[in-house]
Amino acid sequence: MSKNSRYTGNYAGVFYFYKFEARWKKIIYREIRRNQEEHCDKGLYSAIMG
Repeated sequence: MSKNSRYTGNYAGVFYFYKFEARWKKIIYREIRRNQEEHCDKGLYSAIMG
């Protein structure tokens, strides 16, 4: 019983993290695209590193 509930909790945490990471990647990708248009490679590098 406790083993199942712990597994379910881990699965929910992984699912939430995956959703959060996907949204984060989408935001970062949009920022990179915008910086790339404005500053070319320099903006892209600063977007990734900063």
